[in-house]
Amino acid sequence: MKALDGPFGWTGARFMPTGGVRPENAGEYLALPNVFAVGGTWIAPRADIAAGRWDAIAERARAVAGLRP
Repeated sequence: MKALDGPFGWTGARFMPTGGVRPENAGEYLALPNVFAVGGTWIAPRADIAAGRWDAIAERARAVAGLRP
């Protein structure tokens, strides 16, 4: 994302990375000026969806949303 700021920064383009984002590094991505959101399968794993563990999914989503500076 830092490298993309060079050629695209002047346009105001912002990104939502999903690949490589984990709970441990989501905050680092969200701190970048050209990142408006992050995503990843870790927020809503298939097993949680299949089991209807909506509370666990919502908790992870709220946690990552709270990382936004």
